[in-house]
Amino acid sequence: MQQKVKKILLRIVAVLAIMAVTFVGTMLVLGVDLTDLPRQLAFLHKMCSIDTLTGRYALDGIDHESASDMAARGYVSVLEDDYAQYMSNTEKEAWDDYYAGQSSIAGIGIVAALHPDTKEYTVVEVYSDCPAHDADIQKGDVLASINGEALTAENGGALIDSIAGEVGDTITLTVRRGEEELKKTVTLDYYQIDPVTWRQIDDFGYIQISTFNDLTYDAFDKAVDALVEADVKGLIFDLRDNGGGLVDTCAKMLDKLLPEGDLVRVRYANGDVEVDNRSDRNAIDLPMAVIVNGNTASSSEIFTMNIRDYEKGIVVGTTTYGKGIVQTTYDLLDGSSVKFTTGEIVDKNGESYHDVGIQPDVKCTLSDYESSHYYFLTDETDSFLQAAIDALRAKIG
Repeated sequence: MQQKVKKILLRIVAVLAIMAVTFVGTMLVLGVDLTDLPRQLAFLHKMCSIDTLTGRYALDGIDHESASDMAARGYVSVLEDDYAQYMSNTEKEAWDDYYAGQSSIAGIGIVAALHPDTKEYTVVEVYSDCPAHDADIQKGDVLASINGEALTAENGGALIDSIAGEVGDTITLTVRRGEEELKKTVTLDYYQIDPVTWRQIDDFGYIQISTFNDLTYDAFDKAVDALVEADVKGLIFDLRDNGGGLVDTCAKMLDKLLPEGDLVRVRYANGDVEVDNRSDRNAIDLPMAVIVNGNTASSSEIFTMNIRDYEKGIVVGTTTYGKGIVQTTYDLLDGSSVKFTTGEIVDKNGESYHDVGIQPDVKCTLSDYESSHYYFLTDETDSFLQAAIDALRAKIG
């Protein structure tokens, strides 16, 4: 009998040992710091106790998936970090779509704004790969009606925002182009958001970068190559209202422009400064200008800072936003993720521009006309663009 009990105890000990090894192994795979294991086990015990009690005794029951998301969201919100965020797997998918340059909602792919003079909603942008482009809706078209309902200054914004639905749904738009009125039937679909637009203005290449996503580098690469091939005398990069995006994409773009050296220097919590990205020897040998404003932030400021640090160009506009920190996203096993600030960007001298911004070399101020007509400015009426052109002309003589 004693021998039988001893065998049973040995089996229990063996099973517990295997469970312990499996648990520790799993923790190591997940990157869990085992030196902090007692605190983590206490936290896990508390959450499991709450989960058990609510599941057993809560009058209305509980949605365990929602509870898990809310608990994770609450935990991350305790960080004194304005950029910390928990994303459920659904939110993470939408986030990934955004950085892939893909709309996460079926629509038609236009940007429209109320014209300050005519008080009519006018198309200011049509993405190149979208249903509106396929239906030959053009920049400058006036939106007269949506599904038979006339757009006015009062209801137009809400009507335009309502152009969303399921893939395959159709809407009818009436647009006015000059004196001509056109009726367009457009089928809703997902569409790609253009991160880069470009053209030649006189002797200079103009490249507008709206965000740094997975599509930005290829579009930027083609734009720069085409403009260099056209023998432009300088390059203008417009980063106004660019809130940032993927740092690695930004660094890859800078690598194309700049000679060998450091691109992204990050000061981490322990005070160490590490170089996350470097440029090779290949560079574009043209004078450059970067146009910025108060909404130029994050990766856009990294771009701006490097153009200045390498003495490749001048900065034109107003003081930038001042977001000189980087966030890292960590994926969790269920497809959700957490994102929080992990470091501070510093320039070649080890100085940070966070909460300060980057001061322009050539300061500009929007006139009242430019402020009210912001989305309808032409090359000639855009004083920031003209200041960049003038600065480049002065540089090349």
